[in-house]
Amino acid sequence: LVFTREVADELVLVAVNLTDTAPVFELPEGLAARNWQEWEGDRFAARAQHLDGEVKVGPCGYRAWRAAL
Repeated sequence: LVFTREVADELVLVAVNLTDTAPVFELPEGLAARNWQEWEGDRFAARAQHLDGEVKVGPCGYRAWRAAL
């Protein structure tokens, strides 16, 4: 499951894996071209990264990013 949420000029991307495999999720071009700050447990990373059009989520895991300003 991959979705975005936009609240008050902030765009967040969330990828959730409810299986025991590690799928790769392809991102639509509009999201793939952006730079993202990944959630690190209690805050978003200070450094932004490019996701290269896809994200991988481990078994029964999740990852989240905020669009870099």
